Amino acid sequence: MSLDNLLSGVVGGVVGGALGLVGAVLVIWAESKRYRRESEGAAQLVLTEVLLNIGNLDDVAKTLSAASVKLLSVSIWEAERVRLAALLNAGGQMTVTTAFQAVVYVSRIAQELDGWNPGGADTWVQSEAGRNGVSRALVMMRKASDVLMAAAPFPGQDIAEWEREVQRVKQKLDKARSPAP
Repeated sequence: MSLDNLLSGVVGGVVGGALGLVGAVLVIWAESKRYRRESEGAAQLVLTEVLLNIGNLDDVAKTLSAASVKLLSVSIWEAERVRLAALLNAGGQMTVTTAFQAVVYVSRIAQELDGWNPGGADTWVQSEAGRNGVSRALVMMRKASDVLMAAAPFPGQDIAEWEREVQRVKQKLDKARSPAP
C-alpha cells in the first residue's frame, strides 16, 4: 500500500463522511420543518372546532335553550391533541385541555338529563348551575382560541374580519325577515 493510496482513501473517507453528515442534517431539518407545519395545521383544525363551540355556547347562553349543546364537538381536539402538545407550552396545553373538558361537562350533563327527562337539559341550562357551566365553558373556549391563534394563526384572513362578515349576513337576514314598512 502506497502513501498516495492511503492519503486518497483518507481524503475520500473524510469527504464522504462530511457529505453524509450534511445530508443527515438536511434530512433532520426537513423532518423538523414538516412536523412543525403539521402541528400548526392540527392547531388550526382545533381552533376551527373551538370557534364553532364558542358560537354554539354563545347561542346556549343567549337563548337559555340546550338545542345548540348537541352541536358541541371535541372530536378534532381528541384526534389532534398529541400534535398540539408538541406545539404548545404547558400553560397553553392546560388552557386548551380545560376548555374542552368544560365542553364535555356541559354536553354530558345535558345529554344525561335529557335521557332521564325530555326537556331536562333546557331546565338545567336555565338553572344557575347550568348557566355557570355554560359560562365557564364559553370563557375557557375563548381563552383556548387566544392560545391557538397565538400558536398557529389562520393564514390570510383575520377572525375579526370573519365576525364582521357574519354580522353583515345576520343583518341582511334580519332585514329580509322583518315586514316591510
